[in-house]
Amino acid sequence: AGTHLNVCAILSKLDKHDKALQHALCALELVGSHISSGEEGGQATQDDYTTLVVAYHNVAVEREYLHQWDQAAMAYKQGFEVARRVLGDQHPLSKAMSKNVAKALSSSHRFAKGAPNQRVDAEPIQLGTFASGMAPTAA
Repeated sequence: AGTHLNVCAILSKLDKHDKALQHALCALELVGSHISSGEEGGQATQDDYTTLVVAYHNVAVEREYLHQWDQAAMAYKQGFEVARRVLGDQHPLSKAMSKNVAKALSSSHRFAKGAPNQRVDAEPIQLGTFASGMAPTAA
């Protein structure tokens, strides 16, 4: 899953957001399956959940670039719920996801009202970046 997230970040920087989204979705599916099987056997770790939150974040960012505002907001919300439950409200990733949910919902409402295209402020997270202690960019 980590490789897919890193490929997603690279493709996003190259403005290949449709392909980046596919890698983020693949990572989301892989880590989700890993966690599901790990929960049954008691093997899911906090790192697994952090990877899941990063995958939700990257899916959301790519959906924003593709102007899929409602789906972006839903991915941010799902990632925030996992982050809050597993990492806690004060974790930098939880805080970033919370801010991104609000901004994505705002963009979704503006887009529905016919506002011009919104600028995407968030960037995909490379997995190693967050693990090294750097907080993700909160859009």
